[in-house]
Amino acid sequence: MSHKTLILALIASLALAAACDKPAPESSSSKTADESVEKRDEPGAEQANPEEASPEVPQAPEVQPESVSGSPFAKYDLAAITEKWQGSWVVPATLSASTAWKVEGDKVTVLREDGEKTLGFEVIAPCQLVLTEKHEGGSTKSFKTFSVADSRIYAGLGNAGMLTDEGAVVCAGGKIYELTNDGCNVWKERFGKWESEKAPADAKAGCSMSDGTFRAGAYKLDTVDGALVNMQMKGNIAQPHDSFEAAKAALKAMQAEK
Repeated sequence: MSHKTLILALIASLALAAACDKPAPESSSSKTADESVEKRDEPGAEQANPEEASPEVPQAPEVQPESVSGSPFAKYDLAAITEKWQGSWVVPATLSASTAWKVEGDKVTVLREDGEKTLGFEVIAPCQLVLTEKHEGGSTKSFKTFSVADSRIYAGLGNAGMLTDEGAVVCAGGKIYELTNDGCNVWKERFGKWESEKAPADAKAGCSMSDGTFRAGAYKLDTVDGALVNMQMKGNIAQPHDSFEAAKAALKAMQAEK
């Protein structure tokens, strides 16, 4: 190889080495890939800078129910309503069969399918009473909806209530609606404490009374014989008897007919 040829080959080698050491230009495809990763946390938008983010809108404070001790319905003369229950009855079925009752003061003897038992008896609202069965280790309470009419007592499955001077007190859907001149209170008893929430005085959100008909949401009760009852409750009438023996005999006759 001639001296001139050797020099040309050396120059070509140096030029090739310099080209390999030069960094390659950034491609548009690599930038697109990086941006797509950024957007995976919040698709369709750039990730916000925490310092530039809009301040949180304060939420309205949650309305806490008011708790009270004792029955808030004492003003409706619960003692007089309790007096209406004194005596012997055949009471329509609720979750089980009809039963015979003998109410004496704050006690009631009940004939059920499993025999006779004496329970605590307490009217806690104009449309609700509670039966308390004591047993080892505690007690069991069962609630019953009712309404004392002019000439009868409605009791059993369904909704019922009492007309008042200012409006009504109605038991429906596990709650007690009290409509007064001040609005609509919605009451619920929890472990001996009463909780109340103020509701709007209208049929959709709270309660209302018009032309003898009470409405609260989906609940509708009509005035029948001086009491407020819904369609289901209208046929549930407690039958009075002169004695507990007579009530038990009537109950057995009813059961024999089925």
